Amino acid sequence: MKKNTLKSFLAVALLAAAFTSCKDDTPPDNTIIDEDAEYSYVVVARSASAESAGENTIIQTDVITEGEVSLEDGDTYDDYSFAPLASQWLTPSDNDILYNFNYGGNGPNKVGVYTLKTDNKLQRKTGFDVQSGGGTIAGAFELFGKKLVNLFTFIDTDATPKLYVSIYDPATNTRLEKSLTLESILGETPTQVLYFAGISEKDGKFYSSIVAHGDATAPAQIVEFTLSGENITTKLITDDRIAYSGSRMRSLYTGLMDTDDDGNLYVFSSSFEPGTVQPSGALRINKGSSTFDSDYEFNIDAETDGKSVYKVWHLKGDLFLLQTYTGTVKDQGTPDAKRLAIADMKKKTVTFVTGLPDPGKIINLGIGNSIAIDGTKAYVAVNTSDQKPSVYIIDGTTATATRGLVVDAGRAIAVAKLKKNK
Repeated sequence: MKKNTLKSFLAVALLAAAFTSCKDDTPPDNTIIDEDAEYSYVVVARSASAESAGENTIIQTDVITEGEVSLEDGDTYDDYSFAPLASQWLTPSDNDILYNFNYGGNGPNKVGVYTLKTDNKLQRKTGFDVQSGGGTIAGAFELFGKKLVNLFTFIDTDATPKLYVSIYDPATNTRLEKSLTLESILGETPTQVLYFAGISEKDGKFYSSIVAHGDATAPAQIVEFTLSGENITTKLITDDRIAYSGSRMRSLYTGLMDTDDDGNLYVFSSSFEPGTVQPSGALRINKGSSTFDSDYEFNIDAETDGKSVYKVWHLKGDLFLLQTYTGTVKDQGTPDAKRLAIADMKKKTVTFVTGLPDPGKIINLGIGNSIAIDGTKAYVAVNTSDQKPSVYIIDGTTATATRGLVVDAGRAIAVAKLKKNK
């Protein structure tokens, strides 16, 4: 049961904030508590509304559908939660770990690992630095089960194009680091700049997309990675029915792939490059297969009147949540991608979500893979020009949005959930 009413807790939070420093090693006790709640939620916010200013504050709350929290209810921890722009917050499917990736530019990328203590208070378990790709592109950073994978391409000292692979295992608190030549992956030495975007799991393997930056003719190229002990083998899967899979915000390419409940991997394309002739769409690699299904193709542009897909998340069953461009212009700086939609991948239909603020008033819909998912519902940070940042509850079955928790801050950038200890 709740210890007090939500209103009482907010009053206590305001009082406690006057006496509690947000710079302590442990978070303050003035978050909203519901002892019966199965999950505790994390909202990441910052004081500045500007896109590239301010440090991240991590706010923990058991209530996400109502009420209000503020920066005083959270903690900045340390520089592992800092990155003001390219920051991703990820949890595995059983929601027992929270990862934070901070793009380091010319310096190292930083990773923070967070868990709930026995009393269900958030703690930073560990943190470490990961090599960067030299300040150009952050590379792929996502989950393989509970393991954290980082991929980026680089040119070795002998001028050989290579792929750096880092795999962190929380069970042993160790990292496997490998360098693979791109020639061994592609079967030939690349003649253009290549990046990797997105990581998804299928059949005990992980998959990532090759992004051929600047090439409007590049097809979808997915690399299948098989991990056996410390050995990594790869297989290239290609299909020209869609363009390469991946979308970009400045120095961060994000993946456009996810696996459904049946173990099928859906690969999306935003047709990002100017001059690309293929529409924004999706293909499928079926469970147990290492090739694209020749009988499946989904033209998303035809369903959205040209509002191409920008990011994707699997919800439940055949339902996927899509973030789409507001119009038809695809900008790599600060993308105008302020619409959400629900895609039924079996029926090949797209329904735009109603109940969100007008796109003209939306500043952004969070950053990176920074939403929480609960079955057919998703919790998304929404920032607007005329009200405080809020968490909106997206119902995938009705394609509707409802305003939930209000965040008294300049900007809310992420929402995540962690399973509580009972």
